[in-house]
Amino acid sequence: MREGEVFGEIVGQERAIRILRRAVEQGKVASAYLFEGPSGVGKQKAAFALAACMTASEQRSPQMQLERIQKGNHPDVLVLGPRAEGNRNLQVSVIREQVIPFVHHAPFESKAAFVIFPDAEISFPPFHPEGANALLKTLEEPPSNLHFVLISSRPERLLSTIRSRCLRVRFSPLSEASILEILKRSGVPEHLHLPLCRLAEGRADRALFWAASTKEGQSRLESMVRLFHQLVTAISDEGQSALLHLAEGLARDGEINETLEALVLFFADLLHFQLGAKGAKAALSAWPEVLEAAKSLSLAQSTEGGLGLLRAIDAIAANANRELVLIEWLLRLRFEDF
Repeated sequence: MREGEVFGEIVGQERAIRILRRAVEQGKVASAYLFEGPSGVGKQKAAFALAACMTASEQRSPQMQLERIQKGNHPDVLVLGPRAEGNRNLQVSVIREQVIPFVHHAPFESKAAFVIFPDAEISFPPFHPEGANALLKTLEEPPSNLHFVLISSRPERLLSTIRSRCLRVRFSPLSEASILEILKRSGVPEHLHLPLCRLAEGRADRALFWAASTKEGQSRLESMVRLFHQLVTAISDEGQSALLHLAEGLARDGEINETLEALVLFFADLLHFQLGAKGAKAALSAWPEVLEAAKSLSLAQSTEGGLGLLRAIDAIAANANRELVLIEWLLRLRFEDF
């Protein structure tokens, strides 16, 4: 495999990949890059592909190097993501004990070495600048054969001094066609493709998250549709116990942010159908029985369903009690005179 062909595995980022291919072909790979854009659109894959090209040799092709990098056993590619402890930021000790020695001694077997920081805005937040400041001098004067790649979906949260020392490469949200191609490659059942494209909002990681199977053998998307069906039924029911049970279950959800964000989109879809929008490629369009059950909700309830959830998401992010926030939202939908 020729250098640069490993980039072919990255879907929907033609402009970014063209920039990186040209840099490899011309021998002008920057000492530091900032790959920025939404999560799940190929930024880390591109960083690994770039490192694979630059560490390739006659004995080891870019594809062989890529496989080593993906397995975490390439001696000339150091990947450091957010830590599990504390606020997940990289401490000064990590920079001094892992990054600086690597910078001084690498490459060990290749013509180049790479340090890659996934989720860099978490590793180097502005409210804990010590780690970023410890990295700055190396970013300013790196060895000629060493390259840094910082990956971020929130580049504005990085220190300006970090951003200014990197060549920025923008990765865009993926098109529906790109998401569909990724779903097909991943063997996702065809009847889920369009609903997943709607939920993905340009992010392959989100589409694949909702495509993944649950313990019951359904996809997460199908389980979410079932939950939405239960929700609209409970809102229309005379009793309150179903609402309280739903709030309790949602509060225990280990993926609560993803679940609530999906419900927001479902309420938005419901509004499209209630308003008679034609040709909407909505996540709920594949489940007419759910839409039929949701007809019991008024336009005002559908609107408040989405807007109230957005307020709930903000409150939960601010450490409010999950269950109380969700009970308040559900009871408002049930009893408020809109």
